[in-house]
Amino acid sequence: MVATQPVMYGRVRYATTKHPLYKTWRNMMDYEPDAGWSSFAHFADTVGVRPPKTKLKRVDDSKSLGPDNWQWRPLRPIGNS
Repeated sequence: MVATQPVMYGRVRYATTKHPLYKTWRNMMDYEPDAGWSSFAHFADTVGVRPPKTKLKRVDDSKSLGPDNWQWRPLRPIGNS
């Protein structure tokens, strides 16, 4: 469900679908995240501002991605395994 109220990102307020983290959240929905992140506003509030050149990853791969199991991890350069 898409929230209709603007969501903060740093010091700027964005409409939900224009928010810099919205695509990350929508893509995450394909992987059945923890119910705690079913709300985009809660997700955005939990993860805060995305550091440059990072992606959202689970800390414990045996658990769902959610408010208690996530971190920003650096992107690997293309060509490295």
